[in-house]
Amino acid sequence: MSKHMPPYPPEFRTEAIRLARTSGKLPAEIARELGMTGETLRLWLKQADLDEGKRSDGLTSDEQEELRRLRRANRILREEREILNKAAAHLPRRRPTRCASRRRVCGAREGPPGRRHSLPGAGCLPERLVGVAPARPRWALVSCPG
Repeated sequence: MSKHMPPYPPEFRTEAIRLARTSGKLPAEIARELGMTGETLRLWLKQADLDEGKRSDGLTSDEQEELRRLRRANRILREEREILNKAAAHLPRRRPTRCASRRRVCGAREGPPGRRHSLPGAGCLPERLVGVAPARPRWALVSCPG
């Protein structure tokens, strides 16, 4: 048999707290009469006092629910981050490249662009070109007859 009891209905809890406060008996006696442990009734009374503002040495039920919700959300976010980190470990690492349209090769020949390796020693990376310079703004490339 399991040691864990199913939760008591809220009506039972409310009635037990009312009895403990109004009957004049000890909470342990009331708990015994109701078939529950004295510790459970003591904790219910403490929580009721916290919720009513009579005590300030713990969290109210609303604060406990918010804390539970935030911890759950935090756990889910950690699991998602772990999954993304594992997935990222399998992706190839690439160096960030700059947009080639914003570069201009100094001293390049006029005309349509050639094949990929038209310059000797350039290789596949435009960064290896000797005369790589930032492109001029478009307005500076247009010349007006003056």
